[in-house]
Amino acid sequence: MVNEDPKTTAPPAVPPPVLPSVSWNKPAVGVVKCNVGSSWIENGPINGSSWITRDHHGQILHHSRRAYSETPTKRVADLLSLFWAVQSMVNMRQRDVLFESSSTELRETLLHPDRFPEVHCLLDDITDLLRHLDSWSLCYVWDSRNKAASIIADSVIRDHRFQSYVARGAPCWLRETIYQESLGV
Repeated sequence: MVNEDPKTTAPPAVPPPVLPSVSWNKPAVGVVKCNVGSSWIENGPINGSSWITRDHHGQILHHSRRAYSETPTKRVADLLSLFWAVQSMVNMRQRDVLFESSSTELRETLLHPDRFPEVHCLLDDITDLLRHLDSWSLCYVWDSRNKAASIIADSVIRDHRFQSYVARGAPCWLRETIYQESLGV
């Protein structure tokens, strides 16, 4: 999903780009990269959402974790994670944002929204929020390019970390992974 026209009410029908690199890449100067993670277990009482932002130097700006209860499908969980990330970027007054996700369900939903009428309201809510950004893009990336966000989202379920928060910098328990990710390891 790429923002071609800020007045568009539905996601464009062009495929989101698949970025070829296996490791995490820095965004362009002036752009904030927001990696979005989601963790979902079928019939589980909780799913996890996360995002982590970095600047053009690769420095962690902020990260966040959130728990949602009784999400019916992985598709809805992934869309809620994107919604949380976009809403947070708008609330934090970010202007130029590159969102990255490794969710195949999210990619499929955005490429073929007519196949998923049950999530149209959520897609409309996301689209409405995106209008508040000056520029944005959303890219599907390999899991290896979204590792930190995925680990934070997984921690909601795995470690029962249900307290939602937004924090500056990187989580201390994930610093080594983030460092390795920034080196392309």
